[in-house]
Amino acid sequence: MTEELEVGGMRMSFLLNTTDTDGSASAFRAEMKPDSLVPPPHSHDTFDETVYCAAGAITFAVNGKPVPLSAGDALFIPRGATHGFRPDPERGATLVCVSTPGSDYFRAAMQFFVDTGDGPPDREALFELMRRHGVTPAVPAGAP
Repeated sequence: MTEELEVGGMRMSFLLNTTDTDGSASAFRAEMKPDSLVPPPHSHDTFDETVYCAAGAITFAVNGKPVPLSAGDALFIPRGATHGFRPDPERGATLVCVSTPGSDYFRAAMQFFVDTGDGPPDREALFELMRRHGVTPAVPAGAP
């Protein structure tokens, strides 16, 4: 059964987790409203990510270069590439994302924000969660 978590204008449906694939891949669908909260720029140290834009539009920044995606477009983000994103301010975006090998980071991060509730997140705790899952924040811990 697909698990769904929603917070900050983003709903994620977890389609495959690492236990489903013996760690080979994980996949989720992310539906983002135009004003969705998005993660800080980061890189994945231990997995690649392939993103397919199923609806709407979104702009990624990959190693400082803007990469706009519209419905039907795909993007490969190799491990180590610093990236962030913003959904289209009018349409939002729906993405299907696959990590290879698999990672449970995205589910853990969504649960972190669900657990945080309406208050501001503990940045140090978030950065620690990221590091635990092989994700490096582009903003150094302790930066404003």
